[in-house]
Amino acid sequence: MKSMLLLTPFVIVACGDKNDDTATEQVTEQIFEPQEGAWIVSPLNVIEDTCGFGEEGPSEEGSTANLTDMGDGTFSLLIDEEMSFSCSLNQMDLVCDPTTVSEDLGSDSATMMYTYNVSITFESATELIGQMTLELSCEGDDCSQATNSEMTLPCSLNGNFTATAE
Repeated sequence: MKSMLLLTPFVIVACGDKNDDTATEQVTEQIFEPQEGAWIVSPLNVIEDTCGFGEEGPSEEGSTANLTDMGDGTFSLLIDEEMSFSCSLNQMDLVCDPTTVSEDLGSDSATMMYTYNVSITFESATELIGQMTLELSCEGDDCSQATNSEMTLPCSLNGNFTATAE
């Protein structure tokens, strides 16, 4: 019983109220905002090519992209003034909807379908790393006659890239 009485002051101190500033400290979250405007994109570093593009694949020049804030966390990404993606910002990741482009192969019975997927992670407001995937397919009865005999469809091309804001 004596030992219990000796420990009582420590229990009261340990369970008491905190009166310092750490009890009411507020955390302010910063919202990430990538730089809008022109970005210089590196050449695609091809990881996988089931289409057999080989030397006919992406150019060594790289490309340009334009990033536009549409408000409410949504962005428009335009690559080489041809491919447009609708994207949303989730922390430092830009999540984009796939874009599909179709090409008539000269007959009513063959249409080539190019589906592009892009995913981006910002390393800072002016630097990013990304991955691009191209899925190539053909729709119609004349696809076998209209495509390269060495290419088996569907096929895909996957690669990584980097970009820096201008």
